[in-house]
Amino acid sequence: MLDQVLIEAIAREHYARRLEEDREERYAFGRAHSIDEITAFPTDHAARLDRIRRQLAFGDHREILPQAKAILAARGEYIEDGSRPLSVVCEHLLRAELEVARRAVERNQAIYWGQPDDPLFRSVHPHSVAAATPAAVSAFGSGPLPAALASPPAAAAVPCSVGPAVEPVITPSAALTTAAATDGRAAPRPVGLGHKADLDVAAITELALAEKKIGAKMAAKYRAAAHALIAVIGRKPVWSITIDDLIHFKDTLLDAPARFNTQHKFASIREAAADNRRRRDARAADARQPKPLPTLSTKTINANYLSPLRQIFDYAADNQATPGKINVAATIRVKGGRGKNRRKADLRLPFEQDALERLFAAPLFTGAHSEKRLLRQGTHLESGWKFWLPLVMYLMGVRPSELGQAEVGDVLFPHGWPCLKITTDLSDDEDEVPSGKSVKTPAGERLLPIHPELLRLGFLDWVEARRAEGEKRLFPDWRCGCDGTYSMTSSKVFNRRGGYLEGVGIKSDRHALYSLRHSYKDTLRRSWVFPEYQDFLMGHAAANEYGKIEVNIPLIEAVIALDFYGVTLSHIQPRISVKPRTFQLGARTVVIEGFEAAPPDRW
Repeated sequence: MLDQVLIEAIAREHYARRLEEDREERYAFGRAHSIDEITAFPTDHAARLDRIRRQLAFGDHREILPQAKAILAARGEYIEDGSRPLSVVCEHLLRAELEVARRAVERNQAIYWGQPDDPLFRSVHPHSVAAATPAAVSAFGSGPLPAALASPPAAAAVPCSVGPAVEPVITPSAALTTAAATDGRAAPRPVGLGHKADLDVAAITELALAEKKIGAKMAAKYRAAAHALIAVIGRKPVWSITIDDLIHFKDTLLDAPARFNTQHKFASIREAAADNRRRRDARAADARQPKPLPTLSTKTINANYLSPLRQIFDYAADNQATPGKINVAATIRVKGGRGKNRRKADLRLPFEQDALERLFAAPLFTGAHSEKRLLRQGTHLESGWKFWLPLVMYLMGVRPSELGQAEVGDVLFPHGWPCLKITTDLSDDEDEVPSGKSVKTPAGERLLPIHPELLRLGFLDWVEARRAEGEKRLFPDWRCGCDGTYSMTSSKVFNRRGGYLEGVGIKSDRHALYSLRHSYKDTLRRSWVFPEYQDFLMGHAAANEYGKIEVNIPLIEAVIALDFYGVTLSHIQPRISVKPRTFQLGARTVVIEGFEAAPPDRW
């Protein structure tokens, strides 16, 4: 009968035998060849190591399965195909193969003293020939195994590091043991866990990101949350992390100051929280002492740290990396302080009419000093993405990231009217790098009629100019931020302290660039646009799940007829030589010419 102890012993036996086979292969090769005849060992052990690593990470047991069956048959064990015990045996044999491949790569560099990263094999000495010869292996057949192979290694806390995730497969070097809080002895690893249980939370995060195919911006949050947890509780295998660890982490977050690593330059969140606690205690003892720094908001703690960790530990539980497949972060969240009433008060507000008039009367739209001095009046007419973004957000409700990723080919003409396609579709050119386009929600994929005011300002002419230059994107000078999103770059220009909105005098805690989308939503309501059309134009999920909204002539007419209630853009000059354009919208003709868009009543 197979149990965990026997399976681990079989894996150690396999590891020792395969090491000896590698040694014998090298001896035979050396007898047949001189070093003057060859430059490299004929087997590409590095490629083999990479392949085994991937097989182990993604549970691909097809190549190791015949060996597993043969080994079990030699011991008189017959297990049904597809059964969990057989998968566990394959997993352990792949762990052994992974360590053998590592030793082989080391031996190619004449390093014969390498030690296993996987603690399962640390008791098997790589030079223990007698314990691993074929004769010795066959000798114990189905009987008791040698002590060196049958007993697991003594637990030892070994530091490990997980670097930046270039490849989503993490080696078991993160397999650490932890000291029990009671008597300092190593906590026993529960029986029945998979190999991913020995990874730390940062390594598990990379595997979760690869499987879930999470976008760059959210992936950055996952990684930040994982590394913050490690900074607080230390690096340990994911199976040993407890609910108490997560509660301790939450308490640390509650004490941590906002912008602890940017504005205040603390090395870690643990250091930042400790410093803030010292400030709080000193202030309590002496009112003359400096006040503690403002702490992270409840929303930030829940959304940026605890929610990502719930998803990470959910992945760990699903992959047998936690005892009992329990998600220890499932119930950890900060409650109170920001209930529904507080959250509603924190939402962005639309800009009032006077704020909109101040924005669109600013030098960015009427004439700036230069490309780099857009707040100062002058004769420079800015024509890049900084000019178009606020206008498109206000007139079409587009999100910054949606416009930033837009391509020349995304401008289409259904029903004869120009529309902008918001999509996740990648380029059809296989020689090009995938665009990595994304939308916030599935409802974000939509085809938006372009407002006549944008046509008057030369939006189509801008598109044609980019196409003539051979550009793929509408705004090639708009670069992604360090989180891989265009919205981070736009936020830095418009929302940050000293940004454009603050310079114009319309930035507040509840007003930012995104307020233009809220203003557009108000415009849709005031213009009596059907609720279903409103959801479609905003990229929101429809309340009624039946039927599908698509661009049609009534929707285009509704967009053209939007009433912006006194906010006029007629003073803004076109940014490119605009030629008169005529569009045939069904039976009606719309003309875009001069300094004003043709009103709907001319149809």
